[in-house]
Amino acid sequence: DDLRPGLLQAYLKEVGSELHKEASRVPLVELGRQMNIVEGADEFVKPRNVGVLFFYDEPRKFLPGAQIDVVIFPKGPGGGELIEKSFHGPLHEQVRDALRYIQSNVIREKVLKHKDRAEATRTFNYPFPAIEEAVVNAVYLRSYEQREPVEVRVNPDGIEVLSYPGPD
Repeated sequence: DDLRPGLLQAYLKEVGSELHKEASRVPLVELGRQMNIVEGADEFVKPRNVGVLFFYDEPRKFLPGAQIDVVIFPKGPGGGELIEKSFHGPLHEQVRDALRYIQSNVIREKVLKHKDRAEATRTFNYPFPAIEEAVVNAVYLRSYEQREPVEVRVNPDGIEVLSYPGPD
């Protein structure tokens, strides 16, 4: 009862899984077993952590700290001003929403026009693919035994992605 069938079906469709075609006809427990997101005997089936993280509306209920916080320090960490946004919900939606937020609120494009040619030079303050890789790695490779959320700190001179306990 903790897993939401609609989330499972939407995810299977999004990733192009063959299971998507039969997901609405297969009992939830059987689908969970095929996806390896539930465990236990038929009398006491329970979701595995990965099932809760991806297919439960509020994984923080079972795994405190299962969220992403984006904190923007416009004047630096000691500047007395910050903008904070937290992302909750299924893990893949958290990542998608946090990256969308960073892309629209942090990434800036600069266009330089040249007098000697028609083409302009476009540059960005941060390379989005690198931020995407860092955030995805921080979320998917973190320890959920720690209750701290993944935190993306945006400072005037750089971005830090914190994931506890951190890499070895």
